[in-house]
Amino acid sequence: MEDELKKKKFHVFVDPDSKKSIVLNLTWKEYTDRFFYRGSMDGAWIEHEGEMYKYDLKATARLRYGKSNHVCGTYPYPSEALGVNPKQVPDMLKFDAQQGVSTNYDSEGRPVFTSKGHRRAYCKAHGYVDRNAGYSDPQ
Repeated sequence: MEDELKKKKFHVFVDPDSKKSIVLNLTWKEYTDRFFYRGSMDGAWIEHEGEMYKYDLKATARLRYGKSNHVCGTYPYPSEALGVNPKQVPDMLKFDAQQGVSTNYDSEGRPVFTSKGHRRAYCKAHGYVDRNAGYSDPQ
């Protein structure tokens, strides 16, 4: 976990007035040390070179994961919670194929779900339970 906190990741921020955006490559600690909230519903902000920028979740997701908008409820969806060590991915691919649940994994070992049904089948095959699930989610 400590290594994950030290890993730098790209974050996209935008100036709402000028629509100018910036990309900063920050560790989790650098990010949390610099961002702040202006109000409970206003999102995260950061000061950079004397200007204020708002965190842009969708643009950050597009930058990190390609063309998909990785936001809750959208697919494809790489799952942090169900991820494995990248060295275990070949074994997981073999297991998934045996279970009849074809699943791709990203470079960080996260399974990439293509739909709610795919997520449900994956969870069932692996014996996972989602206690916050709705009717169509894994039970």
